Amino acid sequence: MKILQLWLVGLLLTVTSTISNHPFSVISDQLAFNARLATAISGLALFVQSSSDSEELLREVMSVFFRFERSVIDDFRNINEADITKLLQQLDSLKSNTTNVAVPLENSKVLMDIEKQLSDLEPEDSLSDPTAIETLFDSVTGIKEIETTKMVQIFEELKSYSNQSTPEVEKVLKLVNDTTVAVNKEWHEWRPVIEVANLGIFKKVKIYERLTKDLVSSILSAQANQLLEKARSILPASKMIRALKTVERERDCTIFPNHTADFSNLSSQLSNSFYAESINEAKDSSVLKEILSPVHEISKKIRTFWDGIQKPLLAMSKETDVLDSLLTLLDGALDQNETFQTSLNLIGELSQFDVLSFNLTVVEDFQKKCAEVKDFDKDIVGLNDLKKKMNKKDANVTAELKNFIKSFEAIQTKFGELKVKPIQDLRGNIPKDFLTEITGWINKTFENFKKNMAEKSEAMRRVNSGFKFLSDLQSSSFSLIKNNVSKLVEKMENMKKGVMDINEEHRSKSDPSDPKGPHYKYMIQAKIEMSNLGEQFASGAVLYKLFHRLLQQSDLFHKFFMKGEVLLRTLPANTTYSGHAKKAKKLLEIEKGFEKLKNEIRERLLQYDGKSILELLSRRSFIDGLQRVTDPKLKTTEWKEVAEDIGDTDFLQLIGNISNLDFASHHKKLIGAYAHYRGYLRYNQLILNIAAVQEISTYEANRGWYEFGIHIASALVLNALLYSCAFYKLKYDEMKDAELEKMQEEAYWKWRIAQKDKRLGLIAEEDKTK
Repeated sequence: MKILQLWLVGLLLTVTSTISNHPFSVISDQLAFNARLATAISGLALFVQSSSDSEELLREVMSVFFRFERSVIDDFRNINEADITKLLQQLDSLKSNTTNVAVPLENSKVLMDIEKQLSDLEPEDSLSDPTAIETLFDSVTGIKEIETTKMVQIFEELKSYSNQSTPEVEKVLKLVNDTTVAVNKEWHEWRPVIEVANLGIFKKVKIYERLTKDLVSSILSAQANQLLEKARSILPASKMIRALKTVERERDCTIFPNHTADFSNLSSQLSNSFYAESINEAKDSSVLKEILSPVHEISKKIRTFWDGIQKPLLAMSKETDVLDSLLTLLDGALDQNETFQTSLNLIGELSQFDVLSFNLTVVEDFQKKCAEVKDFDKDIVGLNDLKKKMNKKDANVTAELKNFIKSFEAIQTKFGELKVKPIQDLRGNIPKDFLTEITGWINKTFENFKKNMAEKSEAMRRVNSGFKFLSDLQSSSFSLIKNNVSKLVEKMENMKKGVMDINEEHRSKSDPSDPKGPHYKYMIQAKIEMSNLGEQFASGAVLYKLFHRLLQQSDLFHKFFMKGEVLLRTLPANTTYSGHAKKAKKLLEIEKGFEKLKNEIRERLLQYDGKSILELLSRRSFIDGLQRVTDPKLKTTEWKEVAEDIGDTDFLQLIGNISNLDFASHHKKLIGAYAHYRGYLRYNQLILNIAAVQEISTYEANRGWYEFGIHIASALVLNALLYSCAFYKLKYDEMKDAELEKMQEEAYWKWRIAQKDKRLGLIAEEDKTK
């Protein structure tokens, strides 16, 4: 209990350097330093205690110095030449027996694409009611030619300000607003045309027509079931290969921002008062600097061993990529409880469908004409966006006025091209009975088709994965793996021997007879209490760096989200990008998360004002609480794919200017960080008072014997006193008895003499004389 009280002294903090001058980027730097320091302590602790298990020591080194998960380490260490050779032989055997599956593979992709198109369709209630469709179609016949007179009058007045160097801003903004209102009013009258263009009648039929009996028959004709079932036996090897690829891909494992195993700058950082203030209450890093001096040389040796392992890994990298991909495909093709043939049978059920009995040409022509009109909608959206931009407080009205004029002139030209009669004529060609027939087909045949495809989506995925495995296997070669796997095993054994040599060199440091022995003895205990704190500090460093960037780049994020809103309104016009339109809706949810996170960050900044870094570290919410910060789930790679697919260079540039905001992996790593930090802080405080703690520890460790000895000594002293008193009393009583006896004897003899004298008459004569 006394030791614990001494260790917890460091939790009562009075550091003078406060967070007022520490933005999130500085906090991130502090946490990155502590990540390296915690790793150095845990890393050195591995070698200052005696270890007889070289395999376990190697796995611990990989975990502490390179941050691999233990499951990955265990699978990686299970790699051996015999198992890899057997795996490659099995793949060669499958390769020689595989038939051509190019056509079935391509058709399985088509089948999956059909299912994706179906899942991307938006619900349309109006398509289930022929009366509702007829009403919408009829509303198109009531539209009128766009009247541009009023808007042109307003625009001409606005245009007169464009040549003025300092136009009257309020007047300009009023005319901009009036022009926009006039455009929107006229365009609103044409909304029925856009609603018709958005109807999915033609789209649904075209999707339905993509599924043919020949397509299904081609997939079923592939001779793949027996081969894939035979390949099932090699699946257990996938864990081993996956671990190999994980180790290779993370060869540059880092603790933000430097290599985990590189502690070359740790000594200089420990000498820096900026970093020292986060270590302990006394801001004293001298002892740590002294006892951690071996860790840099140790890390260099470990790095040398690791580089040896990396050479064969890199030499066979391309082939192991292929092998990893093949095993992933095979794993995706084979269900644990069902055969591959079961998936093929489910695909076969898709051949039972009805052939279309009606001609869609009249509806197709009508919707195509309406879609041409809808293309103008993005110009109207652009004009409204310019108006919003010009009405902002910091807007450059003069510069934006030219853009507004250019945008309006383009709209004016297109409005002039819009004619009502061709659209009304095409509407007149659609008979009422046809609308009843098409809605009946959608409600029954198509909805059943959509449901059936959704239910078999997993079977489609497995079949495609199986065909892809067999196809890719044909072009695979694994000669480099055969040549390098033995070297990899050899280098791993070299590293295992090397870490044992390091242990042999440093294990005596924790010897109690060594002056610094107690520092290392408690370091071993600290490693257990700290657990994976180095990695947790690293995650904290990353998150606080992202918080800093978020506040610095807030405007860039808002521009990115505004562009997403434009995508939301314009992408549905093109059915090719309907899937991306859903992603644009997802972006609105991400934006809500972003705004919530920004408020949480600002609140944290206010709470940190005036607090020292050590005081913040001792708060549970500082690192542990990061698990609960809002995760916007913004993955920039996902949006880069959208931008590249639709060819929007502006959107792509905006994505390049912002940071990834996806915290899921960090949230998972931060569990228990505060408890681990307490162990870390106790050690950093403890080593400053190691002599006092040792004195206490010596007593505490032997307290039982000490108390027993004191008890025995006390008993002996007490018994001696009691014995002395008893002995004295016995002696005293003996003396009294002897004196009494002597007196009694003297009295007796006096009495005898007196009796004798009396008989002789000597006493009477004497009495008479008297």
